[in-house]
Amino acid sequence: MQSATFTVASTVLEQAYKAIRTTPPEPKDLEQSAKLQTFMDEKFPTESAENITRRSLILAELRSIFRQWVKQVCMQKGVPEEMATDAGGQILVSGSYRLGVNEPGADIDTICVAPRHVTREDFFSSLKDIFLKHPKVSNLVAIEGAIVPLLTFDYEEINIDLQIAILPRNSIPENLNILDDHVLVGVDPATEKSLNGPRVTELMIKLTPNRESFISVLRIVRRWAKRRGLYSNKMGYQVMPILTPAYPSMNSSFNVSNHTLAVMKEEFKRALTMVQDVLSKGGSDWSSLFDPTDFFAVHQHYLAVEVYTEKQDEEPAWCSFCESRIRKLVESLAYNPALCRLRAFTKKFPLNFVTAGDASAGGQPNGDASTQPSKFGVCFYVGFDIDRRQLHSREVSIDNSVEYFKHNDLYRWNKRTPTMDVRITPIVWKSLPEEVFEDLGGRAIARVTRREFMKKKKEEDKLAAAPSPPPSGDEGMNDCLSQEMDGDKDVGGDDKAASLASDMANGKGSISQPGSPDPATEGSEVIKDTNSLHSTPLKAKKEAATVSPEMSGKRDRDGNAVVGTGSPEEKSLGTSNGVGNTSTNGAAAPGITSPPVKVVKKPLEMAAAPPAVASPRKRRKMKITFAKLN
Repeated sequence: MQSATFTVASTVLEQAYKAIRTTPPEPKDLEQSAKLQTFMDEKFPTESAENITRRSLILAELRSIFRQWVKQVCMQKGVPEEMATDAGGQILVSGSYRLGVNEPGADIDTICVAPRHVTREDFFSSLKDIFLKHPKVSNLVAIEGAIVPLLTFDYEEINIDLQIAILPRNSIPENLNILDDHVLVGVDPATEKSLNGPRVTELMIKLTPNRESFISVLRIVRRWAKRRGLYSNKMGYQVMPILTPAYPSMNSSFNVSNHTLAVMKEEFKRALTMVQDVLSKGGSDWSSLFDPTDFFAVHQHYLAVEVYTEKQDEEPAWCSFCESRIRKLVESLAYNPALCRLRAFTKKFPLNFVTAGDASAGGQPNGDASTQPSKFGVCFYVGFDIDRRQLHSREVSIDNSVEYFKHNDLYRWNKRTPTMDVRITPIVWKSLPEEVFEDLGGRAIARVTRREFMKKKKEEDKLAAAPSPPPSGDEGMNDCLSQEMDGDKDVGGDDKAASLASDMANGKGSISQPGSPDPATEGSEVIKDTNSLHSTPLKAKKEAATVSPEMSGKRDRDGNAVVGTGSPEEKSLGTSNGVGNTSTNGAAAPGITSPPVKVVKKPLEMAAAPPAVASPRKRRKMKITFAKLN
């Protein structure tokens, strides 16, 4: 790819960054590219030629309707008929349709460019009425409160997002150059943002020398982002600062946050591994790169954010606004240090936990379900884990975070009516509805994926818990201890060891291992913790319980270290349950089949500081306190 220079509206445009590689592709590169292109054409085909022609005809009809409407508005406001006829008007397109990467069923982003005689109030009144009466138009919704106001509707079953840009001119010629920065002089902010879409799209086309390669890569990345749950600017899933080439330059990824960035980095690493693996195998099968996200299999807890209203015509506007604010919920939850791996899912689902008879704040049926108004809306999901290192109890309260989100980010919307509401419900994995597992192949497959992930996570956490230098930077941010899956047993081995160490440090006395060894395990010298998923060697337990001479400060006449203090309590512990005593060098006394494991209290002045968070003796499932919210 060679650096290119273009002249647009008397402005010299140059590429901001030089190409990483300018040498021609090698035969192997061309072969692998052809295989990937074949895979994309088979698995994710683009629009057929017939549908492309159909979309072009629809745009021509919309252009005709718009120009006739502009003429009517001008004449109603006293503009002479000849001038009203010359007022003209344009319909521009942007986004995936203009770039040529639209998929079957995708919408068309259109922008109406009107002269000064037309107002935005005319757009949402008289033009809206024309479309409401049009036989080919259905599902029309006016979204006036958005940053970029628009009309959205289906025209012959193809979704159209229609915006309006009003220029301070008496007429809009057919050859208007929207890339000329002078078209933005004197326009309002809404018009500036509406024109930004087609201006950026046109510049992307002009600034890309090898357009065919660009379109191919764009198709791949776009499809990958959708499959992995990253394709949503509203949710904050956009790569950090990406500045638009058109004036005024804007950050197209303004909504990105630390949490969505962490998710994207994780997905980038996975994608790199997948690509390297596919290329090492010849580059024929790329399906693993586009596997659906395992969001509904890898989190400990979920929040169901159900956005609903009692009036069906209010549903699109209310749901669209709330969708753009879900990222604020993630930011609010992030202030709780016990929560980690926060992630908002980009796909919408039907309402599940709000029913016609579930209108009370506590979630209990409030009277006869048939007497309750119907609810129209969608459900979003937020996943998160519990960082046990930050816990001070077995309950995690998120009341304040959710209350703040609802009352500051949702209820203050100036277009909200009393019939619009939101309900946020904490959900455990086994209570998730069936439809969330469709992309994964069903709940059974998701359960297998979940078990594999939890097993791997426990192994990683076990390695992370080993003595090592403290992590620096962001290394420890997402190092969360995994929690039980549904049906998992409590894990007690490591927790009990940590609890014993805490008891010793706090002076809670001596502890002795009671009972004699099981004959079945006597030869292997292994003690198995009934609450643990693994066995601990007896020798390791004995070594962990040994107190150094420096700590006890005692030696016998031969110079050997004395482990105990010689107190009566210790002697009684050593002979309790018929297990006998242990000599100072660790050998068993005569006649005893196996020595007990003895942990002796350290002197208070020599006790080590307790760990930052002492694990409970018996790990229990965490409770998410969520009492007063809905």
